[in-house]
Amino acid sequence: MSVHHSAKQKEPRQKPWYKEFWCWFVFAPPILVVPMGLGLVYTAVTNQDPLVIDDHFDTGRATYRNFERELVAYDMGLSARVRVPREGGELSLVLQGKNAEAKPEHLRLTLEPRTGADDVVAELELGADGVYRGQVRAVSNRRYLHLEPLDGRWRIIGELDATQVHGVLEPRTDMIRGLRADLGG
Repeated sequence: MSVHHSAKQKEPRQKPWYKEFWCWFVFAPPILVVPMGLGLVYTAVTNQDPLVIDDHFDTGRATYRNFERELVAYDMGLSARVRVPREGGELSLVLQGKNAEAKPEHLRLTLEPRTGADDVVAELELGADGVYRGQVRAVSNRRYLHLEPLDGRWRIIGELDATQVHGVLEPRTDMIRGLRADLGG
């Protein structure tokens, strides 16, 4: 019996399947990839890109009309200097132009971020000193500025970097040259 007992001890003991290296080498990648794939699907569903616009022709016409408003502002010689308090409060704007018609009683200034839909809109009123003033909430990051009267006859635009509080708004002369060429003028 002792011979038989010693033969059993010399046989290698087999480990359970879950302690084998090759088991984990084969099954670990698929096990890890499934949660990662589900995470990517969740990210794709919750952060969808905006839909492509169906009616490209109407969108193009609307863009063309926007440039026409800048042409009107250019012909009126409009430009503006604005001070935007980043922490919120009173915004001030000085509008310059060739004639008094360019200075309506009320203006709308839209501070549009580069991404997202977190626009800040300020309604500005002309003061006795010729400076437009209005209240604005705190703004952060870089913003595109769009200034127009309430009737929307003209528009001038500008940009405000994340570190700036002062900005300049003017008609886009590069687009105006192209528009004039298209109109034959």
